[in-house]
Amino acid sequence: MIRTLWKLRDFRRLFSAYTITSVGDGLQPVALVFVVLEAGGTAADLGLVLAAGTIPTVALSLLGGVWADRFERRRLLAVSDLARGLCQALLAVLLLTGHATLWELVLLNVLYGVFRSVFVPSVSALVPQTVGDGDLQAANSVMGTVRNACYLAGAPLAGIIVALLDAGVVVALDGVSFFLSAACVLRMTVRSRPDSGAGRGSMLRDLRGGWQEVRSRRWLLAELLRSALELPLAVAPFFLLGPVVAQDRLGGAPAWAAISTAFLVGTLLGPAIAARYRPRRPMLVCTAIMYTGVLPPLLLGLTDWTAAIVAAELVKGCAVGFFGTVWSTLLQRHVPDEARGRVSAWDFTLTSGLTPVGYLLAAPLTAMFGTEALLVFGAAWVALGVTGQLCVRQVRTLRDGADEPATASAPETPVGEPVLVAQATEN
Repeated sequence: MIRTLWKLRDFRRLFSAYTITSVGDGLQPVALVFVVLEAGGTAADLGLVLAAGTIPTVALSLLGGVWADRFERRRLLAVSDLARGLCQALLAVLLLTGHATLWELVLLNVLYGVFRSVFVPSVSALVPQTVGDGDLQAANSVMGTVRNACYLAGAPLAGIIVALLDAGVVVALDGVSFFLSAACVLRMTVRSRPDSGAGRGSMLRDLRGGWQEVRSRRWLLAELLRSALELPLAVAPFFLLGPVVAQDRLGGAPAWAAISTAFLVGTLLGPAIAARYRPRRPMLVCTAIMYTGVLPPLLLGLTDWTAAIVAAELVKGCAVGFFGTVWSTLLQRHVPDEARGRVSAWDFTLTSGLTPVGYLLAAPLTAMFGTEALLVFGAAWVALGVTGQLCVRQVRTLRDGADEPATASAPETPVGEPVLVAQATEN
């Protein structure tokens, strides 16, 4: 099935563009860290620069989703790439000439985040326009694998380039990657834009329409609610407290590096499995395997057995990688084309928007209850969320839907039905 993808010219070009930008995105965060620290910046300065790129992406992704359903997605991707390429090129010039200041780093990162908010929903909505329905899961698999591989390799590669040359060179390479990506996207022959009412009314009306598409699919709403609450209350504390526990009880940085690497390796294996295994009831399988998220925080909080934590993170990463591939495919199959951009934006906003809150709350909660208690709570919260999600009937019964056209939502589901209670308590 994967072999047939390379015969599809538009998919090859989209995949090439995605791969090139993923390489650049894997390099950029490490480069920014070195840029700020080498300039004598503090941890607060570093947090400000990194937040400047993240907050606009999350805050404006809903608007980006509306645009993805109003305009031609190929052109939106090209504009996003070209704009981010210009931001990185200007930053590289400032760095290499020694004229970069903190406020310039923040401003350029804000602009970078603004234009990335268009990329996130557009690329997800564009994939089904480049492949047949039967190839969707394989397409999402290879794109997920290359993204995770680039992130895994990006940090050490960026460190080597910074050590041998300069952080400005890394930023310059990132800028070049966006220009190359734009060239690939502009060579695509896909010209269609969604045939819908999006764009005929106000932006607010379009946003409400996208939310209605989410609400009308209980399996979709259930997953977004679970993720929106699990990430800040379980996942964020794990990654924030993990290095602290490793330093205190597991032998320091090597132990945490092994744990983090195991998760990333798992995210490479998961999409590969998804390329070959297509469950008949995908949401049931994908939700059930999220129980793998219980063990890592539980083991980290209660034991000093590093090997067990590494193994648990490997399995969890594999589950997350598999889930991500199947989830993208479900959205593309079961959400109509004219709403995919907005639904993808709601997905990104709800699952990413609350994560920073988890990082902010972890420190005071740790001071109040202790590290071990917070990690054990995170494990219990994951189990509760997954169990609650499995109580939603559509999660258990949703079929693969291959070769079935997605249809627009039915009239709005009445608020107050039992499913909403289950969804609210599942997390």
